Amino acid sequence: MKSLLIEALNGKDTDRPPIWFMRQAGRILPSYMKLKETYSFHELMNDRKLASKVTLLPIKDLEVDAAILFSDILVIPNALGLDLEFKKTGPIFNNPINELSKPSELIFNPNKLDYIYNNIEQVISDKDEDLPLIGFCGGPLTVFLFMFKGEGVKDFRKNAIKYLYSNRKESVAIMPLLATVPASFAMPTGPLKLSLEIWPVTILPSMFKVKTIILFVSSMDIRKLWAKEYCSTAIYSCN
Repeated sequence: MKSLLIEALNGKDTDRPPIWFMRQAGRILPSYMKLKETYSFHELMNDRKLASKVTLLPIKDLEVDAAILFSDILVIPNALGLDLEFKKTGPIFNNPINELSKPSELIFNPNKLDYIYNNIEQVISDKDEDLPLIGFCGGPLTVFLFMFKGEGVKDFRKNAIKYLYSNRKESVAIMPLLATVPASFAMPTGPLKLSLEIWPVTILPSMFKVKTIILFVSSMDIRKLWAKEYCSTAIYSCN
């Protein structure tokens, strides 16, 4: 059976719009919450069979038209050298960005994403052949904000915005890293759609137009290049 989503993306008429939800593989599902009684979020994400199971739960429970990879947007800064820890209160970095941080300190280690690649391969192996798989990662600005979240930090977003204003050169140097690293999620084992979510933030219109928009356009160009190289179709979405 042909995928409704792929048909729509290829410009073909469909009986209805394809349906999927950004956070469909998560706590909205009773079946997911049942798993959480036994496994932590970190365990679910780091075990390829469990990650695949969670990714595919909404297909049965919600009858959506695509699977979305069960992952977290903060795996990217973790691969750039920030020490990510999942606590009961949520994720934090043990070495978050601060006012003295420099872009040169962020060094991408692709080996830290091996478990993500393994999860993707497992989902592709477990899912129906015609079921699309949508990747999950954060937009550059969203991820940038969270990179300031450390233990005991009361308002990491305020710290991030302060850094953005006070260290514009450094901020602009960091953003492309957060746009290009997700492109490494492209896998030759099958089509993977990439969906970005962007958390809007209040910044000066002049800075937003001059700096942030340029970075997002650059990110879009990277995703188009990635899609052309590895995928038959791709999704570009911001919310």
